[in-house]
Amino acid sequence: MVIRRAAIQDISRIAEILVFVKRINFRPIFKNDEYSFGELQVLSVAKEYSVPAILDHIWVYDDGIVKGMIHIEGKEIKELYVDAFFQNQGIGAELIEFAKNKFAVHFLWAIEKNEGAIRFYESHGFHRTDTRKFEEGTTEYLIMMEYAGMTAKEMWSRYCAEKNIASGTPYEVWAFCGGGLDADELASLVLEGTKTATASLLISYEAEGIPLPEQGCYSVILYDNGKAAGIIRDTKVSLVPFHEVSEEHAYKEGEGTRTLEEWREIHRRAFAPDYDALGREFDEEGVCVLEEFELVYPVNVN
Repeated sequence: MVIRRAAIQDISRIAEILVFVKRINFRPIFKNDEYSFGELQVLSVAKEYSVPAILDHIWVYDDGIVKGMIHIEGKEIKELYVDAFFQNQGIGAELIEFAKNKFAVHFLWAIEKNEGAIRFYESHGFHRTDTRKFEEGTTEYLIMMEYAGMTAKEMWSRYCAEKNIASGTPYEVWAFCGGGLDADELASLVLEGTKTATASLLISYEAEGIPLPEQGCYSVILYDNGKAAGIIRDTKVSLVPFHEVSEEHAYKEGEGTRTLEEWREIHRRAFAPDYDALGREFDEEGVCVLEEFELVYPVNVN
């Protein structure tokens, strides 16, 4: 099985799934045969979904046959459908967990009368809110459902249970850049496998009396909202002066164009507050703590 980004050759299969599942699930609610059997046709849906603005945001469950699809935009699940012939096989669960783990989705809209879908989303940690709106062109309501996410402790406990690791194994908890929008962006880069390294200043560890990370150390990475994004394990830790950081390391950090020049620009800005807090000027020879790591939970799916 692989969950992969949809390609143009998947369009007809995606359209087929959408059309027949929508007819089965929504015709009893909307009772609109003109739409279900007139407007809702495989060819027209295929044409609609073939544009890059939509196709680029669709992922498919493919085990030799495309059996399901999920449409993700930003932090929203726009659509999730599994072919009726392959339902109740855990495919929908795989797709929704993929969306939560890879894209940190935290909300969706569901038809209020579609109780089966609502129970499914609730079983995966989404809860109903009081926010409602009309489905366009109908008198039926959509309700917003939100996903709260896991705490660092919850994620660590789940990881330890799945991997048979002693729950007392030490781990750190932190957010990139101390939080903010950058924390979410960098956490997402880790989850997609682009970011496999990070850097900090030795003087910050010394000023706070914090032990340096070591190879094999675990960390639960947080989003800006304090919820857990994923767990990493350090594979290499080295002390390198700022001006000697390599192009290879800059690339592994995965930010921007991934060049050494941009890495230096980004980190001069990022490290400036640390120097300011200590009443010191930025030092090109200041020692950086360079960490390389692997994502151990959730496992990257691409």
